Amino acid sequence: MEIDKRLMTFDDYSFREYLAKPIIIFSKKAMSDFKEMNEAFKKMGDDDLIPEGGNSFLVFAYIDRDAGITFDVLGFCNFEEDNVDIVVPLNQRIIFRKEALADSSFTFPPEDLNLECFDKHIKDIIAFYHGNDPSKLKNLNEIRNCVKIDKFRHSDFPDDIVVHLVKENNHPHGDIKKYSFELIWLRTERIKDGFIQGTFLEEPFDTYDIDYDGNLVNVQLFGDVAYVDTKIPQEEYELIFNSNKK
Repeated sequence: MEIDKRLMTFDDYSFREYLAKPIIIFSKKAMSDFKEMNEAFKKMGDDDLIPEGGNSFLVFAYIDRDAGITFDVLGFCNFEEDNVDIVVPLNQRIIFRKEALADSSFTFPPEDLNLECFDKHIKDIIAFYHGNDPSKLKNLNEIRNCVKIDKFRHSDFPDDIVVHLVKENNHPHGDIKKYSFELIWLRTERIKDGFIQGTFLEEPFDTYDIDYDGNLVNVQLFGDVAYVDTKIPQEEYELIFNSNKK
């Protein structure tokens, strides 16, 4: 099948475009790997993993908080022009991580494609990775729909953002204030009182005077910077980051 302009790449689209949806993925490397597995299964007398004619994967996209954007393979497809046939649903679980699909492109299945046979599997995925807690699901959806933090997100782990930690130091040559900066990854949890809240994914190198809300830290945004709220006055942050742009 010829890959044409109807197909999209993951780098060209926000994760929100395909999250929690079935999509069709084309990946030469993944398909080649599965064909090699087929040969091994044949030698063992097992049925083919990829039925003849399958040239793409029907997957369901979700976020595993510990492993990033993940695609659960529902079945193999035969995608030709505007026609899509599900060759066969899988009877075993196979997943792809987004970071392993650098060569891939994707498209959405036609609206009239019958996917009812996958309903239970999809519901199980959502229940396991999002939980049955309505409050937690609401918080996750708010964070994931927050466009203003997109520039700080990890491309494969969109719940994680990079933030600044700022510390005031004594200047060695007088009373002039000096600030040190540190970048650290933070896993977002919710939006509360105008703050993005989350937990550090690593220990800060230095010690900071941080205001905690339970075990969560508050993150504020200033232009192209996301920073953890410490006890430095707000107006000083603005001076720090404005001077840092010069």
